[in-house]
Amino acid sequence: MIDWAYVAWSALWLLGLSVELSVLGVAYYHSTERGQKLSMVLGGKTYQAFLDLGLVLACIGFCALAPTWWQQALWDWPGRASLFSWYGIFAKNRRTRRLTHQVD
Repeated sequence: MIDWAYVAWSALWLLGLSVELSVLGVAYYHSTERGQKLSMVLGGKTYQAFLDLGLVLACIGFCALAPTWWQQALWDWPGRASLFSWYGIFAKNRRTRRLTHQVD
């Protein structure tokens, strides 16, 4: 019998890692096209948001598949840190948009 929960959690961390790899690939392409360093391109808000999303998905999947509580805690912390970073990116964007609308 197939353990569908295991398949679903494994698909989640695979999706997260595929998001990470695709972001790195696109960022590398843009860095070579623009003649910039890869770290400069990855510092953009859009890239940061998608890197955080990929890390959150991977950490959720790894955390769900971890057999012991300390392994779950180990995968929980980077996921939470990425969630807070992701929230910070979007909250900063909302504040910036609100301020620009008030000036106009």
